[in-house]
Amino acid sequence: MVTIRDVAREAGVSVASASRSLNGLANVRPATRDRVLDAARRLREAAAEPPATNTPDTPSGAATAPRGALAPQQVAAAVRSHTPAETIATVDAGAHMLAVMPLWEVDQPGRLLISSGLATMGFALPAAIAAALCAPGQPVVAFTGDGGLGMTLAEIETAVRLRLRIVVIVFNDATLSLIKIKQRAVGQGGAEAVDYGPVSFAGVAAAMGAAAAAVGTEPELIAALMAALRRDGPTVIDAAVDPACYPAVMELTRGDAGRRAVPGLTQAGGDPTR
Repeated sequence: MVTIRDVAREAGVSVASASRSLNGLANVRPATRDRVLDAARRLREAAAEPPATNTPDTPSGAATAPRGALAPQQVAAAVRSHTPAETIATVDAGAHMLAVMPLWEVDQPGRLLISSGLATMGFALPAAIAAALCAPGQPVVAFTGDGGLGMTLAEIETAVRLRLRIVVIVFNDATLSLIKIKQRAVGQGGAEAVDYGPVSFAGVAAAMGAAAAAVGTEPELIAALMAALRRDGPTVIDAAVDPACYPAVMELTRGDAGRRAVPGLTQAGGDPTR
């Protein structure tokens, strides 16, 4: 698998320049911007397809999800398409970030908050609380992995106590997925190091006084999101996602994006020689 260092050496592309490209900022090379935007287009096409059950014929790492679980890019695209343009999104560090960042389009600064190169796990929920306090009345959505939320669970009570309108989307796969992907290539990171038992974040949130829902399909996700946006106070949406989707998403966003099709993630139609 191509790493971010490989991409940087080959094309001079950094995570920071990709972020600037996606946010429409200046001082980005045209070739870099085109590469990043093309990756975002491919992710949108993949997110528009319904998830399929993995079969023996499904290539390893293909971005499809089994029944009862969502593909990560499907979660990001569904939430973006069902939230107002002025919504503020906060994004935690982790594999889910690779799906959310290309798909969350904004038209003004300050509407997409991420720790960027600091890669701070546990960032999204406290950042969402700050955003809700600084911009009362604007919808706020926090995207976090189960690892990141596990580090900041107590802040759910803070959001409840302050009656903040925050929607927390938890990508729940019981795995430190990005660490698992990176360690597996060098023979490290066994299950005892990066996997953990199932946790009901919906149950934990409800115990703290927040509204909560556990979802495993797109209709369930959208219904829970619509209810959360109408609610005064925080909501935690515990989304079951398939971690097998992440290697293909990482390959597309950090690998040779736009140069070849990724089985299970892209459809025929482009130039296969690019």
